[in-house]
Amino acid sequence: MQRDLMFWAIEHQMPVAYYTNRRLLFNQHAENFDRAGIQYGRRAAGYEPRYELPIQLCMVQTEISRVLKKEKTFAHHAKIILIDETHQLTGDLASQLVREHETLEALTKR
Repeated sequence: MQRDLMFWAIEHQMPVAYYTNRRLLFNQHAENFDRAGIQYGRRAAGYEPRYELPIQLCMVQTEISRVLKKEKTFAHHAKIILIDETHQLTGDLASQLVREHETLEALTKR
């Protein structure tokens, strides 16, 4: 299902930010994307960013640090936001990170 959703998003020009908060899950998703032949960026510590790709696999902790705390980059311009294990991401910073996507969407509609 994940693979099908990613291909659908690419076909319909709907950029995706796929968030996870555990390195194990990040690596599992990366392996699944690789096997499916999906090109994607890895927004996580230790990886060179590829911001130009429409699919972005994101570590929540890295994005909070880079986007919210250090303001080194912007959140991915995603039309679809997927959050793995949503029940664990209930803090203020995680909520603020999701709102960053809404802000980007509003700015591009002006």
